[in-house]
Amino acid sequence: MSYCKDIGLDLSSIFLEPSVQFCNKINKGAVIEIFNFGKSKQMEYMKIVRKLGKIAGIENVNVEACLSKIHRVVGADKKKRGNLREQYRKEEFEIPVYMDNLRISAQRSAQSKDSEEKAEVKLSSLTEKLQERRTKVIELTEKNKQLKRKLERKEKRMEVGKAKKAKEDQSIKTVIKMEKELVSKNKLLEKAKIRNKQHSSSLVDSNRKVRFISKKLEATEYTVEKLQSTLNQLEEKYDDVIAKKNHLEEELKELSMSNDYLQGLLENEADLYLFDPEQNKFTPELVECAMNLTNLKVASRNVGPVIKEVAGLCGKIPNKLPSRSAVDNFNDRKLAISQKHLGAVAASKSNTTLYTDETRKYGHTYQTYLITDMDRNSYLLGLREMVNKSGQCTLDTLKEILGDIDSYCKMQEEQEEQVRSTVGMELLTNIRNTMSDRASTEKNFNKLLQQYKNEIFPEIQLNFNSLTDNEQQLCSQINNFYCGLHLLIGIADVCEAAIKKFEIEYLDGKLIGSAEKPELQRYHKAESGTLRLLRTSSKAFAMGEDEKNGVFLPWKTYLNSKGEKKNYIQRFKHNRFNMIFMIGQSVFYHHEDIPHFLSNVHGTTNDLLKAVRYDSEEPLYLAGARTLGLLSKFVTAPLWRLIESPGHILDMNINYQTLVQYLDTASAEEDVANDFLHGSSMPFPTPMDENDKVLSKLIREDDKLDPICLPLLQTLFRAIKELLKRMIPEHLPEGQFWETSAAVRKQTSSVMKHNKLPEFIFGQLDHLLSFRPNASVLANEAYLMYAFNKTSEWLRKLPPDEREKIIENSRKGGREIRKLFKDRLQEIENKRLEAQRRKQMELERLEKERIRRAEEMTNDVCYYGLWQSQQQVEEGMGRIRNEKELINALQAQLKFRKNVLKQKHKDSKIFNLSRKKPDGKYEKLSVQDLKKNILLLIASAASIHTSEIKYSDAPLLVGKLVEHTFADKQKYKGKVLGVVPGFPTWYNIKYENDEAIYAYNLLDDYRKGELKIVFS
Repeated sequence: MSYCKDIGLDLSSIFLEPSVQFCNKINKGAVIEIFNFGKSKQMEYMKIVRKLGKIAGIENVNVEACLSKIHRVVGADKKKRGNLREQYRKEEFEIPVYMDNLRISAQRSAQSKDSEEKAEVKLSSLTEKLQERRTKVIELTEKNKQLKRKLERKEKRMEVGKAKKAKEDQSIKTVIKMEKELVSKNKLLEKAKIRNKQHSSSLVDSNRKVRFISKKLEATEYTVEKLQSTLNQLEEKYDDVIAKKNHLEEELKELSMSNDYLQGLLENEADLYLFDPEQNKFTPELVECAMNLTNLKVASRNVGPVIKEVAGLCGKIPNKLPSRSAVDNFNDRKLAISQKHLGAVAASKSNTTLYTDETRKYGHTYQTYLITDMDRNSYLLGLREMVNKSGQCTLDTLKEILGDIDSYCKMQEEQEEQVRSTVGMELLTNIRNTMSDRASTEKNFNKLLQQYKNEIFPEIQLNFNSLTDNEQQLCSQINNFYCGLHLLIGIADVCEAAIKKFEIEYLDGKLIGSAEKPELQRYHKAESGTLRLLRTSSKAFAMGEDEKNGVFLPWKTYLNSKGEKKNYIQRFKHNRFNMIFMIGQSVFYHHEDIPHFLSNVHGTTNDLLKAVRYDSEEPLYLAGARTLGLLSKFVTAPLWRLIESPGHILDMNINYQTLVQYLDTASAEEDVANDFLHGSSMPFPTPMDENDKVLSKLIREDDKLDPICLPLLQTLFRAIKELLKRMIPEHLPEGQFWETSAAVRKQTSSVMKHNKLPEFIFGQLDHLLSFRPNASVLANEAYLMYAFNKTSEWLRKLPPDEREKIIENSRKGGREIRKLFKDRLQEIENKRLEAQRRKQMELERLEKERIRRAEEMTNDVCYYGLWQSQQQVEEGMGRIRNEKELINALQAQLKFRKNVLKQKHKDSKIFNLSRKKPDGKYEKLSVQDLKKNILLLIASAASIHTSEIKYSDAPLLVGKLVEHTFADKQKYKGKVLGVVPGFPTWYNIKYENDEAIYAYNLLDDYRKGELKIVFS
């Protein structure tokens, strides 16, 4: 509702200078509208008030009083709602004026009542009283200010006095404490004097004894020296004897080998004993050889032939070769031996760190677990397939792996009659730290692992309940760390977002580069122009990136002709941690050559090269590439080197703090950012290589790009600083790991600064899945554990008897592992089927809910009718008198068109039933707004030429008499009038004995047999 319009004022032109508008009586609603309109135009309040005086025809307006009154009116208006607000806004607004105006009005009123002289007397007395009151108000205000100043001074003196008193109290307490300590020390001193007197008498006797013993000691030392010289002579003789013995043993060994060889030649024994026919099994040496061969990527079917060829080279004939199935069984035994290795070596390591990560390969979810000890030796605990990547599933899989290791080690110890505490629990209790990425599933797993360890720790730790609470927490606490290299990914993401925002503000709606060309829109994604330039440049010039549209070889030839030996532009897929920064510096290095090559040498023969050419000529995008290159040289690359360098993870705290402080300073101070731009300031000490041509070009002054690079750099600094504070608060001041005790530093000495170990395992797994796609998860796990943990080296160092026993016992363990593996595969399959069933049931429920809602919306539209033109809208709204029902009818039209007709519009908000107000709250759309949206949708549908389409499985229906069967089995006859504009499968139909026109999808009903054509 416009109050200005009601009193004849045009609000849009009210402040224009030529415009002159008058109104004798102004209501409060009009004043509020004029005041708010003036504020939106950023006009001065005084100018707004004077304009109100001109409109009312009052020249001598009391501006201050009027402005104060307007503020009171606006405040009172905000507190009222509904009809009360309407009534309040219609009240008349009286504009305050100076006393001259009051005198005029008093004279006019006095003409009708009393004489002018009485009015003047009254007015003068009132003026004097008002002046006196104003004087008193000024005096009181001044006194109030003085009293306030006195009060503030007194409060400050009181605060100073309190501080002095607190210091004096603290000094008194310190003196009292020192007096008590002095008294106790005096008592101890008295006791020490008494003891000193008692010992002084015995000291004389002791001195005599010491002199006597010292003489004996000198004699004994002389004897010892003689014996020591004799011993040295004997040791030299013994070393000579041992050396001769070793030499003789080596000669004996060589002679024995020669004897065996000669004996074999004499006996002409050609058989190689690999299989024991009596026990029907292969020898331990053959099993170990086969396991080592499979880990050298010899296929199972080729192990036998390889052994045969090598034996033939030595002039031997194996008595039996292992078949492919036998070698596959050796793989299971290899996993059993790897688990025995973990139980024997890794279980005894203390303060270990657990590394976890998951990946998806060909639809399967794989989880890997590794640990490192305090010497940074790493061990792979297992690689398993999971149903999903939830935290609970990750914990259950870890329990499963620890249970397998424990079961196999316990089985062997029972055979050796040396049962010890559970190996799996030892491995778990020794885990004091975790390292992972910042995924929510990993954080949830860390929390669940801590809870599980807290539950089981009292049962496996001796005297746990006798420890204090702090000691118990220190024993069971797990320190959670996160991969430092993932910071680089986060930095790349925030830099891309910041550059995109900077470009939008810089361009202010203007299109530049390839964005101006509609034919190049397919190269535009939801990314910044700078990133688009880097991505398309990589596709065009990097080796192997785009074989169809790329020009790697001509580009390389062009660079060689200029004396450039290296193409710095890399593939966009590789080097993912520092990818956009590396490509940014390389594109900027070649930014002068790229347009020249594409314009004058090779030409733009396809759209990709056109996009690169247009974007490479834009200073804004080149400035973005330059800033990314500088960040690569001075921030991300040095940080990467620090993360991968040896050292304690807590040593990174100072590096992170240094980086945050530098970014904070550089983002606020332009001089520091300018020094960074030209290579004279950086967060980390980075040596400047004079031969680095890329760096030299990055830090070179450029009058065209520097004004863009400087604010862009500061924007990126702010974004990176906020990211670091959000991602690594535990490594910054007041964080969890900022100031740690010596015990915690010792506990965390096994933690690496990154989570690359799982990534290495996944890289190996990806190679294995490509190299042998039919291999099972069990075979891949056995291969990776045996190779990564170097189990073959551990096995080779064992005594022969122990090694043979472990290999022999692995037969039973391998069978058990294979059986458990099959059971778990079946369990995973069952869980997937169950999840699929639940998903199917959920989809069915959602579909039923959609149909129910569609039926409700259809029933609402059937009640009001589907309005398909402006005339029908006016007629339909005219039949409804209640405003609430009118809103329901309009909302039903919008819902039906959106959810049932599936109508599309370029403005998706056109289907909204409410809108967001400036204060953040939502309000429902009015009748006029809803009507406007429906008319726009009708016009949009009408703009589409719609005629009935002939389908092969359905006849033409327009103009036909039909019999329509509904869900309640009731049949109704009617005539099809036409197609709904914009929706060729929906028809307007009028039924007999019913004046209303309905809209239905008659084609679907015909195909279901619920619609039949009636021939009269």
